[in-house]
Amino acid sequence: MKSKRIISLALLAAMLTGTIACGEAKPSSDDTTAAGTDSDTLPEVTGRDAVSDGLPKKDFSGATFTILDRAEYIYEFGVTEETGDLLNDVIYRRNIAVEDRFGVDITTYTLPCVWGAESDAFNATLRSSIMAGDGAFDLVAGYAATIPALVSDGLFYDWNKLDYVDFSKPWWSELVAEELTINGKMFLA
Repeated sequence: MKSKRIISLALLAAMLTGTIACGEAKPSSDDTTAAGTDSDTLPEVTGRDAVSDGLPKKDFSGATFTILDRAEYIYEFGVTEETGDLLNDVIYRRNIAVEDRFGVDITTYTLPCVWGAESDAFNATLRSSIMAGDGAFDLVAGYAATIPALVSDGLFYDWNKLDYVDFSKPWWSELVAEELTINGKMFLA
């Protein structure tokens, strides 16, 4: 169970940081290279590439990393091929980069979860999995309007206790982290 938690944390952080890296840093239009300058000088690294994610080198030897997500937002994680659509292709490349970097296989388990019976079934599936301790899901992309009901059941781990999650990184919203912290604990992010 502990190794699955480490996988979850490392991949979650990598996936979240990867969503910021939608493109490579490009020199600004006023960057010029004059003839005769030192060719060993590298361009200044800017943007997302200038911030380390701080994740250690890990190889999980092909372990499966399963994301429970909503059918309405399958495009956030469940992209299986490049299609020429910019968002789709960036997410596909992000997933491949995470899989290659950590030696994992990202899979999705997708359920409809708009409202009412669908969100109840989504939450029931998640609750059953957690209560059974089966470790079926490593990451959950739930419905922000309904998943907080599970917090009061004591099913979620405090994000503030997770290794490798650094809320001072620029891809985290300080306001959201502050608003979701209650009595020093944060169960949703």
